[in-house]
This record gives sequence, C-alpha cells and structure tokens, in this order.
Amino acid sequence: MGCGASSSRSAAPEVEPKALKAVVPALAGEPADAANSANGGAVKDRDAKPLRLDTSKRLENANDFAALARAASSEAATAEDSTPRKKPLAKLATIDVDQLREEFTRCDVDGNGTLNKEQLTALLTEIVGTDLGAAIDSSGTSVMDSMFAALDEDSSGEIDLDELLAAWRAWFGQAMNPVRCLLIIDVQNDFISGTLRVDKCPAQQDGGAIVPVINAMRAQLPWDAVAVSLDWHPHVHCSFAECFVEQSDDGAAFPLHSSQEAAEAASPAPFSTLTLLSPDGESPMKQILWPRHCVQDTWGAECHPDLARAESDVIVYKGTDARVDSYSAFYDNQKLNQTTLIAELRKRGVTHLFVTGIALDVCVAFSALHAAEEGFVVTVVHDACAGVSEQGIAEKFDAFKKVGITVAQSSELPGLFAKSSLDELTNAALRVRRAKEVSGMMQFESGHGMPID
Repeated sequence: MGCGASSSRSAAPEVEPKALKAVVPALAGEPADAANSANGGAVKDRDAKPLRLDTSKRLENANDFAALARAASSEAATAEDSTPRKKPLAKLATIDVDQLREEFTRCDVDGNGTLNKEQLTALLTEIVGTDLGAAIDSSGTSVMDSMFAALDEDSSGEIDLDELLAAWRAWFGQAMNPVRCLLIIDVQNDFISGTLRVDKCPAQQDGGAIVPVINAMRAQLPWDAVAVSLDWHPHVHCSFAECFVEQSDDGAAFPLHSSQEAAEAASPAPFSTLTLLSPDGESPMKQILWPRHCVQDTWGAECHPDLARAESDVIVYKGTDARVDSYSAFYDNQKLNQTTLIAELRKRGVTHLFVTGIALDVCVAFSALHAAEEGFVVTVVHDACAGVSEQGIAEKFDAFKKVGITVAQSSELPGLFAKSSLDELTNAALRVRRAKEVSGMMQFESGHGMPID
C-alpha cells in the first residue's frame, strides 16, 4: 500500500461568510465544552487520566476505520456537489506574494514600512473577507491579539513586510488549501520487540498493535505525503548506558558537565540520568541513558516488517550525531542542528501533520511540539501511538492542550479533514505563539520510567 492520491481542489461558488466566532482552542483550565467547540469536537477533556487502549481496542479501531473513512468521503463528495463553500479565505487561496506586497503597501498609510495592529487588521480583513477586528476566541481574547503576537517575530510592536512574508510561507498563507502529511515516528523493531520495547515499560503498551491502525489510516485517507522518521544511532552514542560501562581508562565516554559527579558516570544503570557537556562546549545537557537501540544498519533499526511503506515516503534519520540525542524528528535535543524533515515538508507545501508512532510521551511528543512551533497544524493520533509511562503521557497531553495540538482517535480523522480553513487560520496564530512559550520550557528528561520485569 502506498500514499493516497492528493484530492483535487477545484473552485466552487461563493456565498457570504457567517460571523466568525470562538475559533481557537480554550486555554488550560477553561471548560472542556468550550475547548471541544473550538476544535470541532475532536478534543476531549484532557484533565482526566489518558485513555488506556489495549490491543483488542486498537485492532477494532483499525477494522472499523475503512468503513468510517469511506462514509465520510461519500458525504463530503455529496456536500461538494450540492453546497457552495463559504467565502472566507477565497481571496487568500489565490493571492500571491506580489499581491501581498501590494496589500501591505496600501495598508501602510504612513509609509514607514511597518503595520500597527489597526493597519494589520485592515489588511487581514481585506484578504480573509471577514471582519477579524471583532473576532474573539473561546476565552474571550481578541483573535487579532493572537494573530499580531504570532506575526511579530521581533516583538517590536509593529509588523514589517519580512515578518509577514515569513509567516505567509510558513503557515499563514497555506491555511486555505491544507496539504496533509502522515508522520510516522520510530515504528522500529527495537521499540516493539527488541532492546527497548515499550511493552516492558511502565505503561505496558504494545507497540506492534499500532501498526494496523497506521496502515488503515494511510490506505483510507487522501494523504498528500507520508514521512517516516527513524532513530539511527552510531554504535557508540551518548544515550547508550553501555557506552559508559564500556568506557576506557581515559574516563567517561562523553564529556561530563562540571555539575555532574564523575563517580555517578562510572557505571550508570539504564534509565538513569547524567548531565553531560553539550556539543556547544558550555551548556549542561541532561541525558537519559537507554539500552543500546536502533543502531544504524541493524535489525533493531529497521521498521516493523508489517508497516506499510511506499517508495514515495520521506525518510528522516535522527540521532545520527553521537554527541547529542534526538527525540524530535525535527531537531536534536539541544536544537543545535535540524534534520531534513522541515525542508522536505516545506518542499511539498505541507500544512497539516498527523503524528503517529513510538513513543507517545517521548519522540512523538517532542516531534509534535516542534512541528507546532514551526507553524504546522498538528494532530496526534492517540490510538496510533504507544507510550512509555502513564505519567509521561498525561504530562504531554497537558502540553498539547496548552499549545493547541489536537489529540484524536483515528476514527475522528475524516471529520478533521473537513475542518473549516478559517478556523485553522486563526488557530494557527495561537498555536505558534503558545508553542514558542511551551517548547522552551519543556525538559527532555521528563516522562520516563524504569522498565518492569
């Protein structure tokens, strides 16, 4: 099975837009009903303990998914034939960079090369076709406040043309025509039945059970792209406990930070934490020590044999630098270097990412947060992920809620595919702002636990 064919997006008759209302997710602590309304009903109350999905439930979801997707596809086709689309973002879908520059210049009435909030509101209202000046989100906050904060990269209180064009290319100008990518994180043998299998971790979740769910998703929905990330470590890597046990007489296998007691690094246990010296030569770097796993060109680093693949899949290798770990499929843990993923997604014009894989509270979570920070619309597919610990999963769900990342079951994806583009545009501004705040506060050592016998 390969990638689904991209759906065509032909022009459709226009009608007058309805008033914009409650279009961004509720902040943490707001009533669940408000958050659900703002997110199309897809996100449930995440204050409760995360739903534990056993193998039989995951298989049931996979077996039912094809029928659900076909039914939603049929309904969407009928609606396309009989119901004209709303006008919001109609101009946004066709405007090009030169036109955006012209609109910017027209709204820059004082000619200083920047727009204040009032001028930006006029520009966006002209483009979107809806009065954004009066729009508020589910918490009562002005949509333009969130939009302005997301666009104002240098926090100057003014938006210049470079900032507007950067956001246009990254997330803002893509909202009308979503390009959807299925992102599959680390569905590799070592995490399923090898040296670091998640079913031996505290949450006891079966990594193999997510494979048929992912396969059903990619077979039944019209993905524009599929990307697969692989942990791809050299034999000697700073995240391997064995490398510190196997150290030479010269000392630790990797430089310790001055705050780290050398005796603790002499023979550390798996799943313990050391403070190493970052590759930047100065910063402390917290590092969990894992059993050796996903070594390049070994069986453990291969994808699960039942995972559907295609030649067109984007393959991303992470953790290739022995000096620093990489949970995220976008960056290493110190954010010193990025993988090829951002460039590959931008090349394909991807706007929406649906994240699956292993482990939900580690590599999936940090990939999702970094994706949101980069301006992608992010959905984590719960029943297509397996996690390490219930505590870690709960912590990451809280972070997702703060950022505005949707958590959904695979059966909800057809409905999410039909989600309003206007909602997505306004959600995007808030996600970018929140993701920048939360990503900088996250600690890479959180969300783990000792394995069980």
